[in-house]
Amino acid sequence: MSAAGSKAEADVQIEQLRRERGCEQENQSAVVRSSLNSALEIISDELYQNPSHFLLELIQNADDNQFSPGVTPSLSLTLSSGPGFYHLRTDCNEVGFTFDDINAITQVRQSTKKKATDGQRGYIGEKGIGFKSVFKVADTVNIASGHYDFKFDRKRELGMILPIPSTFPTRQRLLGHTQFLLQLSSQDDYKKIQHDLHNMEPQLLIFLRNIQRLEVQTDHARKTYRVRSDTSVAALGEIVKISLDHQDERVSDEMRYTIVRHEARGMPADTRREGVVASEVVLAFPIEDAKPKISPQKAFAFLPIDDFGFKFLIHADFLLVASREGLDYGRPWNLALRNALQAAFLAAVKRFATAPADGPGRGLRYMWPKYIKHHRHAHNFWNHLHANIVSDLRTQRILESHNSATGHRKPFKLRYLPPKFRFGENPLFDCPSLMKAYLSFEYDHVHEELRLLGVERTSLADLGTDFVKWVLEVGRSGLGAKSSEWHCQVASIFHEQRDLRSHLVELPIIPLRDGSWVSAKQGHLYMASITDDEYVPKGINLSVVDKIASQDPARRRFYEWLGVQPYTCSQVCRLILELHSGNAASIQGRHRLDLLMDTTYLFLNSSHLDTDEAPEIYFLVNNQGTSSRRKSQIYLDDRNAKPALIGKYKDNPGSPFHVLDDFYENMIGADNSSLRVKFRAWLLRSKHISRVPVLIRGQQLTPEWQFLRSVSVLDLLLVVERVWEKATADRLFDLTNSELLREVPKLQIQCRDGKLRRLSETAIPTRELLQACPHLPFAALPNPERWTFLDTFGILVRPSTAARLQELDALSNLAIELVDKDVVHETYRGLNQYRDSEAAIIAQVPRDPALFPRR
Repeated sequence: MSAAGSKAEADVQIEQLRRERGCEQENQSAVVRSSLNSALEIISDELYQNPSHFLLELIQNADDNQFSPGVTPSLSLTLSSGPGFYHLRTDCNEVGFTFDDINAITQVRQSTKKKATDGQRGYIGEKGIGFKSVFKVADTVNIASGHYDFKFDRKRELGMILPIPSTFPTRQRLLGHTQFLLQLSSQDDYKKIQHDLHNMEPQLLIFLRNIQRLEVQTDHARKTYRVRSDTSVAALGEIVKISLDHQDERVSDEMRYTIVRHEARGMPADTRREGVVASEVVLAFPIEDAKPKISPQKAFAFLPIDDFGFKFLIHADFLLVASREGLDYGRPWNLALRNALQAAFLAAVKRFATAPADGPGRGLRYMWPKYIKHHRHAHNFWNHLHANIVSDLRTQRILESHNSATGHRKPFKLRYLPPKFRFGENPLFDCPSLMKAYLSFEYDHVHEELRLLGVERTSLADLGTDFVKWVLEVGRSGLGAKSSEWHCQVASIFHEQRDLRSHLVELPIIPLRDGSWVSAKQGHLYMASITDDEYVPKGINLSVVDKIASQDPARRRFYEWLGVQPYTCSQVCRLILELHSGNAASIQGRHRLDLLMDTTYLFLNSSHLDTDEAPEIYFLVNNQGTSSRRKSQIYLDDRNAKPALIGKYKDNPGSPFHVLDDFYENMIGADNSSLRVKFRAWLLRSKHISRVPVLIRGQQLTPEWQFLRSVSVLDLLLVVERVWEKATADRLFDLTNSELLREVPKLQIQCRDGKLRRLSETAIPTRELLQACPHLPFAALPNPERWTFLDTFGILVRPSTAARLQELDALSNLAIELVDKDVVHETYRGLNQYRDSEAAIIAQVPRDPALFPRR
């Protein structure tokens, strides 16, 4: 029946309803009336756990109505109070009730809104009992729509289903609106409704068919919710915007959702969905700045049902229990809708995943996994939905690798690479085969969510395998192309990872100073010295790690952990000595500079040698203009030497002096006289290097002895003097057993009388000896007093018994008239002083005339 065309017609229709309900029939059973009334009481009081749930039913009723073209479908909820009253009024700008609408709300399970249109259902109302929930908080409800004016009064018999003609309060009336005025039962109900209105969930507007504007007004605030759709951004699809205006505070908020719709076809038959074979499900994903905004979201069946643990809004035409506070879970209809929701989510993900990376859809393209979070619910209906969604996504090509050119890949084929395993904007190991195995870094904010889909986190063991693969793929050239910072990071990551060591030692990841790369198993592999005086002698088959790599603390620790030995000064010294341990031919290929470097290194690091003297190594020497290499019998040309004979004779024909090349001293300490002095001292501590001629080697006279004896006995005696001084001071050897004791006296020396005599046949013309024994054959030596050391070799240097006896012998050979008797007497007196030499005197007298005849 259509709507009433006048007030009178409306009143007639109301009276007709009352008669049909039996209001005027006297014969209606009192028992039946009582039972029906009790049933209504139960429905109104116990239908919903939450007394304020009726608000949603009122919104449902408003949305199911018809609206004129060009009108923005709106609903206003106004809560007010005053002395002795608490009111809730609803105002909806629909076209107005028809008689059928009024008939529906006066019956139970007689809704006009459950029939299908073209096999699809488009209304919320179903049971015809939802409206009765208003009586949980109100005793009287006034209704005005079009020409209809009536009320329900719970306190009257069948007052919840029998409309009573009543004029709507004039002050509350808005023409052109359908209005409900609830006279609330108590202040407690008022406060509860006030609380629920304040916490109204505007998301319900998304799933309403008609209402686009919802206004909520209380004594304390006024809010207006508006919903509108926007499809201007293709990458985002359909966007629903819900705006909230706080008129009193002049504040405006906005919520945005991207909408995905999916039609479920072939729906199972159900008596509550007669003729419906297709049903649309809707998912609404909350976004902010085109990125997911994560918070708990509810499921809807046009109106909110509950929060089932999802991060997106779910809407479907679920079959609910009478209270609308839960699903009728066992229904095949609901199971079919669950499958449709699963398909809708997959469709949403595919849309998000293919959104342009450089446009407004970028946030959803890489952040959509935020939506797969879920908190388990008590009912497995919802847990199974989540599990099925995850299972679906695991098999789909929905994620990008770090190499976007390879297209989308299945989640289980990708691994998340933690930031510590990256270098800058790229994976640490960036060969093509690995780039497509690593999850794009764009998903960094959702990697935990992606674990649900099978995206594993790269472990150290995984990274070790990746490293091996990378090295094999890029080779040594790839290693060489990486920066020092990259190598430092790799070293820091793998250092002390014992489980990976056996693989790491096999990889050619250690750079040498010649530019090549070797593994830690390379023989004779050493770290470069940390100091700047590192020296690696040529001719040794060893490998030294690149200096820059060695100076990096992280890389050095890593290489040493792999087994690379540090290249220490002691080790270098040993290697140099090993090089020089052979004959001269073994170092023939080494250049002058190499030998200089060997010597320099040993000198500067002499503290690492077993001795403080120059070791026995090959030196460059010169002899009469010819250069050679030798370990021993080496001389320094030192002007300060005593005697300084090397420079004097080094170029003489037949010179035995192999003099250290000036190259050494010109290079070592060239600008540092103190260092040069130390270098000479270091050399001279060696028994193989000297600055004065060596006369005895191995208890044999040397060529130096022979040479000096032939060119200058005086210079030879100067050397003998030096030997005597050292022997006396240092006690280096015992002269009593020396060949010198036998050979020095045999030296031929010029005497003062011009004759050549053996040194043993001469005396040294000291002042004392000249005075006591003037007739002895004195050697022609300058500065006679310095030669007194020759008494060690049996040479007369003072008026001893032997000297006086030789003096007597010399006197006996003179003509008697030339002999000075005073000299004779003095000689005798001298002999008499040495009583301990009496035996020598007695032995001498019988052979030689020692008595001077009296004249």
